Amino acid sequence: MLLYLHVADRIAHVKFIEEKLKRGYNVICDRYVISSLVYQQIQGIPLEFIEQINSFCIEPDITFILDIPLNERISRLMIINQLRNTIFFKEENLRLEQRLYQEMYNRYKNKWKNVFLIDGQRGINHVFKEITNLLDIS
Repeated sequence: MLLYLHVADRIAHVKFIEEKLKRGYNVICDRYVISSLVYQQIQGIPLEFIEQINSFCIEPDITFILDIPLNERISRLMIINQLRNTIFFKEENLRLEQRLYQEMYNRYKNKWKNVFLIDGQRGINHVFKEITNLLDIS
């Protein structure tokens, strides 16, 4: 099952994060637990099981979810030639992914202390400014 490969990768990833944090580094991840929750649900795995099997993960200090409408996401994927023939890039799964990210945002904004939904349709400079303001590093 693909889930177990993702979990094995996540275990190595968390160990790497822990080592860097112990050395005083700031760690930024492109995808983390919420992404696993979304993509594993697309494969039909129950959310509670995915959460349980990922329970070893470190809670992030801050999480940003970029919200981009489906049409814009597909357009961007086509521009960078990344619209691959996998289960994750089928239109119905992209729609499901969109809905699941919204659901995970609603679920985790109350579980974790700093989860933010960012309007990713605005220009890159606006998105960057919003994130840096939230990080208070502008």
